[in-house]
Amino acid sequence: MSKGNERYMILEKAVGETPLECAEKWRRTRPDLTGVPLAYAGRLDPMASGQLLILIGEECKNQTAYHDLDKEYEFEILFGAASDSGDVLGMIEEGGKKNIESEKITETLKSLVGQIELPYPIFSSKTVKGKPLHTWTMEGRLNEIEIPTRKSEIYELELLETRELSREEVAKIAMEKIETIPPVTDLRKALGNDFRRPEVGEKLAKLCQLFPPTKRPLHYRQNPLPLLKRHLHAHPSGNYC
Repeated sequence: MSKGNERYMILEKAVGETPLECAEKWRRTRPDLTGVPLAYAGRLDPMASGQLLILIGEECKNQTAYHDLDKEYEFEILFGAASDSGDVLGMIEEGGKKNIESEKITETLKSLVGQIELPYPIFSSKTVKGKPLHTWTMEGRLNEIEIPTRKSEIYELELLETRELSREEVAKIAMEKIETIPPVTDLRKALGNDFRRPEVGEKLAKLCQLFPPTKRPLHYRQNPLPLLKRHLHAHPSGNYC
């Protein structure tokens, strides 16, 4: 049994680490948790760092009570380029230099406050007919399904700063993030799980030589605990034993 009456633990997930890897790494430091069920209440994708809420033992049965906790994110957006995955793990295409003023960004942020409904990213782990969206995408079968959407409420959006980076800095930051994810060597799991590392790396190396100075790539941080300023509802939770 675990020590005391622990119901949950807050862990710090690193970039490149999955929630499962983060939780299991912590479990190895706690011999008393051997055989004790754990569940993570809210997901963080591999490119995100932040706090991960882990439920322990009997508290896993109350997982649904944690599904709608609000979260706060800090994120950075790259202007002048786009990718098919919406982040640096995708196949990046240059869009040209974008001269976007801070006032325009602030105006746009205000228009996004309130109720929103957005489709799940096609490279997400959201399941459709028992299969993750990223697998449907890699199989080229998105035309066979309807991409689900998710409703959320944004309470506040604030522009903290803008900055410009050189092409070399953009390439370095993106490649460092990609390299934090261990390669998948099991062929049975490679489809949709290895993030097309060789292809993305080659594409990025070529295109980053063409990028003009621009904003930094996407990266965000979340906190699943109650906050003074509520920003965004939690993503669907995962669980395991």
